[in-house]
Amino acid sequence: MKNIKYAYIAIFMLFSTIILALYSGNNKTILEDLKSSAKKVIKNNQKLFNTNKDGSTYDKRFSAERFSQMAYNQFKILSTGESWKIRDLKKSNDQVQLSRALSLYMAAARMIVAQNQFAINTDEDGSRNPKRFYPAVFGDLTAMEFKKKTGIEIRQTKSEGHHGSNSKYSEPDKWEKKVLNNLKKTKNKRNVGFGETTKTGGKDIFRYVMPLHVKKVCLACHINSGFKLNETRGAISIKMAK
Repeated sequence: MKNIKYAYIAIFMLFSTIILALYSGNNKTILEDLKSSAKKVIKNNQKLFNTNKDGSTYDKRFSAERFSQMAYNQFKILSTGESWKIRDLKKSNDQVQLSRALSLYMAAARMIVAQNQFAINTDEDGSRNPKRFYPAVFGDLTAMEFKKKTGIEIRQTKSEGHHGSNSKYSEPDKWEKKVLNNLKKTKNKRNVGFGETTKTGGKDIFRYVMPLHVKKVCLACHINSGFKLNETRGAISIKMAK
């Protein structure tokens, strides 16, 4: 009986080791965690989206499944021209590549939420019903869900003087300010971003920043906010253990 017990323990430990290896083995797995975190946030807010002011419900057709497909399609568009292909993620542990992929997916998902603001905030009778579920709120909720799964921190960081008191955007820390100021001098806005290993509490932490530039879809809600097309208005900032 004792030998059987030890055999079960050995099998369990081997199985656990395999599962951990599969989880931490490649960047594609971690990107899938971000995709599922984003999808869960949209799913958890379906009732909010579909409820009219009088309490009745109306299907806005902005389901978690539809969102997930649209966000991934937008991610594929944004990742065009990168030094890597999406298929490369499965074979890689490169943290620069991972950070770039996570940043691009978050940006893509935020764009889909922005594109659907009218539907989210309009009742069945056509009247306005603001739900206060905008890209920054979505990004904040998704980042929290993703950190629970992976331990990787994704922050939506303000540009200095931008976003006012919006609590969903973090004030840039010293490192982020320095990087964002340096990136402002870069003429190529297409693939701009920067990552490096830093020391935090004596530990090696890899950090990455990708600026967020104003798109046409942003101006639909920020038409009176002084936003200008293609200017930098914050960033996606990532921190993970080295």
